[in-house]
Amino acid sequence: MVQKGELITLNDGKEYICVDSINIGEEHCLFLLSNFKPLEIMVVKQIISDTDNSRLETVSDIELKKEILKKFIEQNINEE
Repeated sequence: MVQKGELITLNDGKEYICVDSINIGEEHCLFLLSNFKPLEIMVVKQIISDTDNSRLETVSDIELKKEILKKFIEQNINEE
């Protein structure tokens, strides 16, 4: 699983920093920031298969993205 602070390279060769990660139910969600300009911000779900392989799925649904971002904020407020 990708964790906070890790640098990952996607299939398109672009690098992203995992700014935060959170488990919501059975899903592992990541908040990614690009390591290049112009900056890109992505919210993705990490889908892990039973063969230890994983893939990232971009969250495009606005309402789901809002819900996930709200959970990221709540988690970080509770850590302070």
